[in-house]
Amino acid sequence: MVDKAVKELSPEFNKMYSKVGRPSIPPERIEECFGWLKTIALMRKVRHRATLKVGWIFTIACAACNLVRMRNLMRSAVPT
Repeated sequence: MVDKAVKELSPEFNKMYSKVGRPSIPPERIEECFGWLKTIALMRKVRHRATLKVGWIFTIACAACNLVRMRNLMRSAVPT
């Protein structure tokens, strides 16, 4: 069902997905994000234990990681 929907979309979108239907994100990029969360966002040793409390901390930390990544991408894209 998902494969049929992906085939109906544009070719550019189809290139983003691997043959098995999963996003083709390199494992290095995923591990880079989790490493950033552990070191910079202090997610290695979280003081809270409840799922709801840790969930919102993780969401905010991931948003911060994305903002930092977007800033770095913008820096590299703008010619000096």
